[in-house]
Amino acid sequence: MTMTRSGCKAQVLLTARESSTRPGVKSMHKGFADSAMGTLTVIHGLDILNHSPAAKVTWQWTKEACNILSDQQLSSGTEILNNYAPKSNEELIMGYGFSLFKNPSDHCNLALGAMAVAHINEVLSQRPASSPLQHAALDLEPSAVKPDQVADLPNPIIGVGWVRLIHNNTVEKANRTEYLFSPGFLEQASIAFANAREHGPGFLRTDTTLFAGPTTRNKLHTACAIAMILQKQQTDLTSSNDHLPTWPNNQRQFHAARYRRGQLLILRTVTDSIVTSLRFLAGLDTSWPRDKRLLRLEHILKAGPKEFLIDFRAVLHVGFGTRNAEKIRQQMLLDSAFTLWLCGIWLWMPLEMKSENPLSARPALPTRTADWVTLMHRTYGDESKIGQQWAKIPASEEGRSLAESCYNIIRVAASKNPRSIYNDSRADVDRLLWCLRVIREETFMCPDLEGREGDENDEVMLFLD
Repeated sequence: MTMTRSGCKAQVLLTARESSTRPGVKSMHKGFADSAMGTLTVIHGLDILNHSPAAKVTWQWTKEACNILSDQQLSSGTEILNNYAPKSNEELIMGYGFSLFKNPSDHCNLALGAMAVAHINEVLSQRPASSPLQHAALDLEPSAVKPDQVADLPNPIIGVGWVRLIHNNTVEKANRTEYLFSPGFLEQASIAFANAREHGPGFLRTDTTLFAGPTTRNKLHTACAIAMILQKQQTDLTSSNDHLPTWPNNQRQFHAARYRRGQLLILRTVTDSIVTSLRFLAGLDTSWPRDKRLLRLEHILKAGPKEFLIDFRAVLHVGFGTRNAEKIRQQMLLDSAFTLWLCGIWLWMPLEMKSENPLSARPALPTRTADWVTLMHRTYGDESKIGQQWAKIPASEEGRSLAESCYNIIRVAASKNPRSIYNDSRADVDRLLWCLRVIREETFMCPDLEGREGDENDEVMLFLD
């Protein structure tokens, strides 16, 4: 189809829409060469062409005409379609007033909080100027990005991204769910969720999947945080259902309902897939071996020397009235439980490797656990060997109150069992403050892996890396 400039008259009675060159639409117009985004133009007449994400078209400009060429074989009577570039249903509704069924470019927008964005900007400001995320001011909406064009992308907007499903028949037949995040979003999220000892993000700018490559604490924290963000968006989207008509009464409501269904499908599918992967790692699916570096409350209640576990469970029973992991979780006492566990582990470890030291006769802790505690002491205390005193740890009023509560629990438990590992003068409030600091830096929140709803069932996990 060709329209000359003389045919583009103001009196043409058509609704003009904006058109531009974007990924998926080729342009041969010299004026587009200097702009990665393309130049917005209004082409009266050509704007009546309907959109199809599968259409392969080329825009061709000359001094006298603007041509749109189909790169596909078209039989007689076939509708000529344009390609508006990859757009989500939200963009199609807002820009053009329609939506697509099973839109392959549909995605769910994601945004990190203001504090996370401020932290990311602070980290990025300290990078060399050549770092790919150094400059973030740009005019690109996330939906215009294709994952296979990462190498050519300008810098992504800080704290903003999207996730979309991969529509692939082979994947569906394999009964697996695949999804992609916008390039740069996982790197930014991993910067936001890094703790004091993690240097650099767990993901690269080119990473668009969560569970590819080696597992690290930062990657798991990022995956859990994103899953909880998706859960929150799902809750917000469904909370207004009672105020919506049960059946669309017009085209506007029809496309709005399609948009909502598409958003919920993405949110539920991606969240369920992330939780399934976490269940595998945590050993809740017996068809997959557990990653023994990943610890839930249930694991620390069972792993370790028998004598230590007896003392640890006794302390929990004194302090919480239960040794049941689910009940402790529902009472939101996970910080205290992990703090008491770390304190006991610290006290159990041999402090001097001498044969005459009676502590060296104790059953050894798992090597991974002992190495992790040593690393924690070097990271969050001084770098001398374990057993020497460290500087006083500043704490909030809430933190000190929790440490004092744990100290009182230990004193009561020790009075009932003088032989307890916790009956040790080194288990003072300062020691417990150190343990609490380590736990709050190293653990991370995770959505419930048992399929239960409610914040009281959220998990706390620890990854020994």
